Amino acid sequence: MNRSVVTALRPSYPPIVAARGGLFTVADGHEFIDLSAQTLNLALGHGFSPVSAAVAAQAEKMEFASSRFASVPFLDLCDRLASLAPVEIDTVAAKLTNGSDAVETAVKLALLHTRRRRIGCLPGAWHGESFLTLGLATTHRGRAVSDASLAVAAEEPSLAALTRLVEARRDLAAVVVDPVMVAHGLPEGDVGAEMRRLRAACDRSSTLLVTDEVQSFGWLGEHLFSCEWTGVIPDIVCLGKALGAGYPLAAVLARRDLRAVLQYNDAEFTGGGHPVSCAAALAGLDYLDAHRLELSDRAERFGLLLAELFPRDRFEVRQAGLIGSVTLRSPRLAETWAVQVAARAAQAGVFVRLTDRGRRLLIKPPLVLAEPHLREGLSVLAAISTATATDLDTVCTSAHTHSEDGRRCVVRRTVRAHPHLGYVDALLRTAAPGVQPLGRGPRQQHELSVGLDRIGVCAAICYVVEGVQAVDHGWVPGRALYAVLADPGTDPDLINGLVLRHYELVIRAHDHGIVIGDRWAGNAVVTDRSQIVLIDFELGYSGPHHEAASFEEAFTILQTLVCIPAENPVRENLLSRLLDSMVDRHGITRCAQVWARLAEFYRNPARPVHGGSDTALAYAGLLWAASSRLTPQTDSCS
Repeated sequence: MNRSVVTALRPSYPPIVAARGGLFTVADGHEFIDLSAQTLNLALGHGFSPVSAAVAAQAEKMEFASSRFASVPFLDLCDRLASLAPVEIDTVAAKLTNGSDAVETAVKLALLHTRRRRIGCLPGAWHGESFLTLGLATTHRGRAVSDASLAVAAEEPSLAALTRLVEARRDLAAVVVDPVMVAHGLPEGDVGAEMRRLRAACDRSSTLLVTDEVQSFGWLGEHLFSCEWTGVIPDIVCLGKALGAGYPLAAVLARRDLRAVLQYNDAEFTGGGHPVSCAAALAGLDYLDAHRLELSDRAERFGLLLAELFPRDRFEVRQAGLIGSVTLRSPRLAETWAVQVAARAAQAGVFVRLTDRGRRLLIKPPLVLAEPHLREGLSVLAAISTATATDLDTVCTSAHTHSEDGRRCVVRRTVRAHPHLGYVDALLRTAAPGVQPLGRGPRQQHELSVGLDRIGVCAAICYVVEGVQAVDHGWVPGRALYAVLADPGTDPDLINGLVLRHYELVIRAHDHGIVIGDRWAGNAVVTDRSQIVLIDFELGYSGPHHEAASFEEAFTILQTLVCIPAENPVRENLLSRLLDSMVDRHGITRCAQVWARLAEFYRNPARPVHGGSDTALAYAGLLWAASSRLTPQTDSCS
């Protein structure tokens, strides 16, 4: 990857060099059938002639306008959206560029109008990547990149649970929900009835109902807006993705009485309402509105094709308009199945994305993908889905999930007496006297791994093997974290990011009341996209949470940093920043105690350190540096 590119996502494939309709070609000549509309947004595909013509004509006339003047396409688009929306929704804010802008603007409207300070949402939902909207995502709750004080999540990802949340509280300015539940793999049951109950609960509590239709607008067959699909009119609607027909654009539609609460510069982004994007959007809306019946017929054929290719006895298929999702009928190892199907499909020239925290295939092809190509792509995907489900019966009994053996699908770990239990017991007696080692059986490992995944800590989900004292989990391709950190060829910038992310996973678990246990750098795998996945949950800790958590955080810091070569200056710098974080969380007195006890344990010559003399010196250096930075004093956190 080019070092000048700063992103957490490493591209999986060569760059796209050519595209037309629902097909695209990458730099190595590999051609793809697109079943994901790129970033789930390119409803009309590449090179759609009405859009291209509108863009070219607008660029020829004028490319940008100050909001003091606006532009004709901008004003026309606002009028057009208001005319297409339900009569009660006739105010449009379109000086926005993407779905994050739209949801954030909707939340601002709700906070200002109701004068309340909390927003209801569904766990596992996704509403954007700005500081505010990430606060609505339970997967990012508590991270430094989000506002954790704003959102209140329902107890489970269902519309019924969201209704109960609204009924139980009177402090919600709004609830934000995608009625089509694309991030959850599409809904089950009578969505209209559930939305009517939610609408009634919002009315009783004076809570605004915000529908996030960034994912669904344009993909519901004959329906443009979700209210046409559910029969329930919200107070605010958020649009994005398909709205711009491939160009950056978003909009918020709201009741007339909400329009005056925003002031200038509250929600007006420089690139928002761009004349070229608005011209593209108008051409796209012309097509969507004029072809409603055709799109309805296409949605019906799409459903029949899904049912034909994915037998219901083996797969669970859901559909909403021209969006589909597929997973295994049995949820066991669904995460492993889905990620491997997506990877194998890409090798076969079919691009598909995942949803529902990686457990489902999300099928959302461009609306203009030729039906022979759609059938071909779905047929390839179905064949790979079936073959991969069969492959899941192939189990490799091994502890080394970071092996380069790409043939593995599932790894089985036999639960046994931990070989280092005596060592860990001695360590805890010295470094954390109130904490005891805890051996976890298959059921406990399953529950822990699922719980971690639920709060956004990426973990290999463990499944109980019936009749055997063992767990199965999906093979995690990559390298052990300690190997990546110890490699002299690893970029120091990557080391910095990996160490901080590993520590963050641990403290996120602690903030949710979960102590993971045995978090050394061999129990984390770094994937080829530099994602950290936690593995091995056999050995945990029991005892008072604050004592176990502070010990685990110190242990994680020590065991991670000791892997970094001593000559790498990033190690000392990381130690300083991580100690500051730990002190902020637990107070300097408790931190000093934990680190002093760790030093006492590792200074004991009767406790040999794995890795030989070089590793022993690394421990000694880190422990001395930590002790020198932590001067005990009385504070309120001790």
